[in-house]
Amino acid sequence: MKLFVALCCFVLAQAQVPTPCESPKQWEGSILRVDKGTSVKPENERLKVSYDEINQRVREITEYSFTPKPGQETYEVIYLHQTKKEYKINLTTRKCNVSTLTRPFMPNGVPPNATFNGFATVGAAGIPGQSLNVQDWKFSSGQETFYGVVTSPDCVPVQHTHYIPPSTFIVSSFFDIKGGIRDVNVFTPPTEYPPKQWEGNILRVARESSIKPENERLKVSYDETNQRVREITESSFAPKPGQEMYEVIYLHQTVSYAYIHEKKEYKINLTTRKCNVSTITRPFMSIGIPPNATFNGFATLGVSSITGQSLNVQDWETSVFNNRFSVVLTSPDCIPVQYTHYISPASTIVSTYFDINLGINDFSVFTPPSECNQE
Repeated sequence: MKLFVALCCFVLAQAQVPTPCESPKQWEGSILRVDKGTSVKPENERLKVSYDEINQRVREITEYSFTPKPGQETYEVIYLHQTKKEYKINLTTRKCNVSTLTRPFMPNGVPPNATFNGFATVGAAGIPGQSLNVQDWKFSSGQETFYGVVTSPDCVPVQHTHYIPPSTFIVSSFFDIKGGIRDVNVFTPPTEYPPKQWEGNILRVARESSIKPENERLKVSYDETNQRVREITESSFAPKPGQEMYEVIYLHQTVSYAYIHEKKEYKINLTTRKCNVSTITRPFMSIGIPPNATFNGFATLGVSSITGQSLNVQDWETSVFNNRFSVVLTSPDCIPVQYTHYISPASTIVSTYFDINLGINDFSVFTPPSECNQE
């Protein structure tokens, strides 16, 4: 009888020890990472993370560091373990460093051979909504040890501790976790520079500027490679008395046409077809990230929880003399979204881009019409 009771107790005890749970395979959220003993990382940083265990890939963006070191840079890093590539993009200079991944993919969850340490409750168990049931697991690989805390019973990561002898600890705390990947394009390494040639539309709003209508829609062909732009006014939402519509071609450098001189602006009245030719004195301003720009942060336009109803963007800012420029581009491909030009003391020109198509369909759009032939 005593043997029977002992066996029953043993079986019951074994049945109560949980087996390793399965964590979500794809999620997005934030990590607070504290790194002690490793010189290659900041001591304390907050990261925006997209995690895809199915395809063994992770994307991390430094949102900010709580203990920045002198000269410390912030990065977007994409780890693609299936192709064994790491893409590290400096968020200030946009320089991308590509290296080979040598370490294996490490799941943010409970490995199959992990050891169960116990259950616990985070917070105050006696107050509704103020506590979280968790499981504690331990796993070793060679000399390195991993401790994982996950929610119970759904196995969502809460904290991950990596111990590297003799004295290095990397502690990652997870929060704001949402299941699934909203946009799988976040794992696509960004282009090194914004696109050099494209066509699309611009909604331009100019305040306190006498040289432009207050609100107009333009059809645009943009060629940074050859420093030329063509704009056609499609409509004006706040026309002034006697206001005319124009096609304007800006040629900032010498081109091969015999009747075109360098740095010329051709302004053709769409009603009278009269062409006015003038010299461009300002330099060509690329629609992208200026070399000396300051990174302001990432954001999401639209509703992030609804597929197809959001857009990831990045915000940059720079100053040139008394002019200040704010640039919003898609992330990661640097397609222009909005360009704001502040002119001291009180002028503002805001250009919003839409219907962008990469490339130039017909390069002859940059050829001034016969009305502009100055021979």
